[in-house]
Amino acid sequence: LFYDGAPALTVYHSNAGGMTDSSKEIWRSHHTYLVSVPSEYDSKEARFRWELEMSRTALGLSLGRAGYSIGEVASITVESKTAAGRAKAIVIEDVSGASIRLSAEDLRKALGYSVIKSAMFEVVASDGLFVFKGKGSGHGVGLSQWGAKGMAEAGYSYKEILNHYYPGAELVSAY
Repeated sequence: LFYDGAPALTVYHSNAGGMTDSSKEIWRSHHTYLVSVPSEYDSKEARFRWELEMSRTALGLSLGRAGYSIGEVASITVESKTAAGRAKAIVIEDVSGASIRLSAEDLRKALGYSVIKSAMFEVVASDGLFVFKGKGSGHGVGLSQWGAKGMAEAGYSYKEILNHYYPGAELVSAY
């Protein structure tokens, strides 16, 4: 797969949560063919939606182990989102009033990528817990594996699938 005469960066993830994101929004590196596109077959995967409950104390301890200076968490605010709906910037305040600002990807890294499955989430506080309600799995840029699987099962060719997830990139013969 090439773009503008050079090999394309063909990144992929497990499940886009219904919409991929642009590389510029997630990594600040712009690739014209890594843009936000609908991924309508993602919802057919059994773990499309996910939920995580975490206590205020456990959240503060996990962030502390990851190197963030924060105590027992009092609030989490999604400060900004990408155009596709992924959390982008997060503000976390502890019970003493101290706060940190981090990207949603840094939060995923700190808590574990298998814990916070994607940045496409909302957070609500409930009875001393923070409940993360999300969709999808992975960074959300490029090809969604579950979306591609669904497209293939619906009769789309591999060329149509690649064109959908990497618009403007060109499949060329290397020999």
